[in-house]
Amino acid sequence: MADDTEEGQSSPSHSKMAVLSTCPDLDVNLPKVSSVIPDHSHLQPDLIPDYTNHHSPTDQINANDDNPPDWSPDPDQHSTRHTKPEVSLERQLSVTSSGRNSMPIFVPLPPSPREVTRMKKCVKLMGEKVIRDIVRELYADPKMNSNDGTMTLAEYCAQGDTNPLSDPAQRSFLNCNLKEKNFDLRFGYEVLTKICVRLYQRLSTECRRDVRQVCEMVSDVMLGQVARLDVDARPLLDTMRIKRDSIYLSVGHLTGKDMKHYTDVTEILVNEILNTDSNSEGDFEVKHSQLMMYQTLRMTVKGYQELSDNYEKFGDLNPFSWGGRQRQGSSDEFSDVCLKVEDIFIEPKLQEGDKSITLKKILNVDGLVVLQGLAGSGKTSLCQFLVQEWLKGREKVNRLNRFDLVFFIETKSVRSNSLREYLLDQVLPLNTAGFDPDLIIPTLKELNILFIIDGYDEATPTSCALMEDILAKFGKKQIVLTGRPEIIRDVVCLAGRHRLQHTLLQVCPLEEEMQEELSCKIFKFMLQDKTTRQGHRKAFLEYTRERRKQLDPFLKLPLTAAILALLWIEHSGIFATITYLYQEMFRQLTRKICERISKDFIGASDLPEILENLLLSLGEQAWNTLRGGSLELSQAANSQLEANCQMKGVQIEQVLSGFHLCHLQENSDEWNLKMAFYHASEARYLAAIHLADLVQKKTMKIQELGGTYELCPEFEEVLMFLMGHLALKDNLTSTTVFDIFNIIKKLSIVPTNFIFWWNLFEESKRLPQVSTILSVEKFLPKHWQLDQTNATQAIRILCFIPAKVRTIILDIPNEWHPKDVPSLLEVLQGVDEHIKKRLKKLIKIEMHLWRHESPASEDTSDEFLWALGCWGDLTCFTGALGAQPEGEELLACFPSLRSVQVRVSTMEAFKSLSIGLRKIYKNVRSLVVTLALRSECPSDCFSELRHNGTLELNMVGAKDEQKEWLVEMVKAVGGRGGCWRLRLEGCHMTYDALEWVVRNLRGHVRNKIDIETLNEHEEGN
Repeated sequence: MADDTEEGQSSPSHSKMAVLSTCPDLDVNLPKVSSVIPDHSHLQPDLIPDYTNHHSPTDQINANDDNPPDWSPDPDQHSTRHTKPEVSLERQLSVTSSGRNSMPIFVPLPPSPREVTRMKKCVKLMGEKVIRDIVRELYADPKMNSNDGTMTLAEYCAQGDTNPLSDPAQRSFLNCNLKEKNFDLRFGYEVLTKICVRLYQRLSTECRRDVRQVCEMVSDVMLGQVARLDVDARPLLDTMRIKRDSIYLSVGHLTGKDMKHYTDVTEILVNEILNTDSNSEGDFEVKHSQLMMYQTLRMTVKGYQELSDNYEKFGDLNPFSWGGRQRQGSSDEFSDVCLKVEDIFIEPKLQEGDKSITLKKILNVDGLVVLQGLAGSGKTSLCQFLVQEWLKGREKVNRLNRFDLVFFIETKSVRSNSLREYLLDQVLPLNTAGFDPDLIIPTLKELNILFIIDGYDEATPTSCALMEDILAKFGKKQIVLTGRPEIIRDVVCLAGRHRLQHTLLQVCPLEEEMQEELSCKIFKFMLQDKTTRQGHRKAFLEYTRERRKQLDPFLKLPLTAAILALLWIEHSGIFATITYLYQEMFRQLTRKICERISKDFIGASDLPEILENLLLSLGEQAWNTLRGGSLELSQAANSQLEANCQMKGVQIEQVLSGFHLCHLQENSDEWNLKMAFYHASEARYLAAIHLADLVQKKTMKIQELGGTYELCPEFEEVLMFLMGHLALKDNLTSTTVFDIFNIIKKLSIVPTNFIFWWNLFEESKRLPQVSTILSVEKFLPKHWQLDQTNATQAIRILCFIPAKVRTIILDIPNEWHPKDVPSLLEVLQGVDEHIKKRLKKLIKIEMHLWRHESPASEDTSDEFLWALGCWGDLTCFTGALGAQPEGEELLACFPSLRSVQVRVSTMEAFKSLSIGLRKIYKNVRSLVVTLALRSECPSDCFSELRHNGTLELNMVGAKDEQKEWLVEMVKAVGGRGGCWRLRLEGCHMTYDALEWVVRNLRGHVRNKIDIETLNEHEEGN
């Protein structure tokens, strides 16, 4: 705070200033005296104050001086206890001749020991008062529900059945009124960050940083007092005033209160101290009991700030190196633009044995928590999510906000084998600089800390030693450790050596809804344009839903699911065939393995070729395993694969986890390599790699596979991948195609397995020969029964293969919205363009869209009917009709209609239905109409619905006041032939009203009236 006193006067809060009159023939030689920010080279570095860039008034005066004087401390003017006597101006300055003209220079004199002590007291008082004031204001806020701040913290914590303030030294404050009793600085900081955390986090980042720096400054002053260090308190006091004003202003904005009176009171107290003429420092001594409090407080606030800066980059996830591909709407490269955890994180499903555990309760258990899961299952992103949640003070995870510090340790990046050296070198170099190394561990033990150790399976001997040190010193603290299933035995042994309780949690694969949520979040993050994003998202979801069986191994793991979504954005061409996509995914997995082991591998440039050969070896084992009817490798296969890895110099665990194989560990106390393939489709793809390699090398003929199909379940998928591999290598000859189809003839593939037939055609890269074989050799039936599972593939076959189809029955059940069937509408709309030149006769079609016909639906089937265009002869229809322009009524396009079951929700739709029926009624044998009108229309607006059979009417939601209208409407719609049956669905009529309706419709409803009443007192049929 600048001094506003007049010249010649001095302020108690600032040192005296000397005035030098200069002239052209005078030269001023200044001895070295203390500057505003002194040289602290003789101090412990951790106690050097560096809180602000603000300059003192003297700094501002000399900022424009070309040759500022050297104001370093004079060795003769300092003693260990700062007892240097004040000296006169003449003794401090000597004047000699100079040729310069200059303005008077104000030179600060070093403060006396008494002034230093008083200013230190002011820093301590102001810092403590600021923290107490904002604690009381936030705790008393109505949002805290603390009875205006009078509720004790013990009572408040009991409401939430938790007590984040676990330090025994703080228990005396838990049962007191915070408004009446003063509390120490550390307790105040913990109340802010652990009790009032929701309000505290609403303060600006700058304000929270100021709060930490206030605590740090007070701690530095008090610890410096203990060490008898020369800490210049003058800039600290000025900075403290700036921080105080900023904090009060921010808290006032948040609470809606004027905090100026706190500033005034603080200044009064500060001036009282500065004006006190006391030589005693006794009342400023730090008690031994307070020493640890200041050490732990300093470790907490500085540690949080340093960890926060380090963890900024930990919120980034990079599924793979993009090699220059650019993010849409950004000039950054994909290698630099990473996915943000907070933007794409999906809460995983966790399981302890057979018991499900929510993420919120992951820290509810004490001791060691072990998260195990396959490579790419989301363990690292879960760890980073915990770190980000702790930094932001959120409460999505129980007990997380009670930790003072959270240490995130990546085993692969550890360079120190002891915790102390690791903290000094890699984690808290600024916080621990100058700190007595022997006090680091004892100070941390006083705090509530969490260790998150990621990648136990990637641990080096150095990081293993570090983990041993952590568990030995902090085994009673909370520790989260992640690893792949194959290392569980080692983890159990590790916990046993240190006698630690441990909990094993399995990170489960993503379920279908979670898979789609993840992909949608990735598209939202990567694509800035909303229209583009929605288009990509829709197409990607339709693609994955349609091919879920083959893509399941990748969609279930967050890493590979993210890669799929990112590849879709940048290189959708690889999605042309399933084999091509698998090939690209395994190429990415191979790259990840190379990145992981290349640092310690001699001849890293040979790694890709080595891994490719190991993948072929894995394919051979997959083929042998599949022929045994299992996904589990035999002991001989395990041994052979392990031997191959040893020969190549690669650890078997790297291949095991990198290529997403499962490790079956039956006995955690004994190592025994026992592997299984994660998914059947993955094993069949790998087996096809091996078979394609044999065919290409001409060491095997396709015909030889004909004798093995009975041993391998779903052998047709192996053949599909084999055709895909050969097509990608341009090695799919006519002979090979015939040989594959000869084997297919022996398999029990039902003709209506349209998914397989289409995938086979796709994997061949739509080879004309495959199309001809499918159509000519009667692999495809003449009568197609389709539903939501196979309709899209069947209609695609109709477009690209000259199949001889006579009838198609499309039946989509009520549980499925027709537009949710992947790509169905788009494929139907494209049929006419593909087959109009070869179509000789219209295809008879039955279309049943039961969801549309439901009264609860508001959608119509118009788009699906239009899509039939000139190729479909509709004979039966179930769905909903909307309004069509006059002369373009949809039903009029289908004169062969025999059965119509429709819902209409508007009067315009009813008119279109009525006009359309007039043109085709002679063939209509059955007509069922549901009237789900949103508003009542005059009965004379209804006209007769023509038909040549029976008419059933379904009226939804009829009420007593509509009874006359209902009778007139039924008579008008039924016409001379009347109505065969009337159904009153969701009827709200009373018994008397229903009786009146039945009596007046006698003779107009020939069969019966069904009544589904919703009346609270009366029900009937």
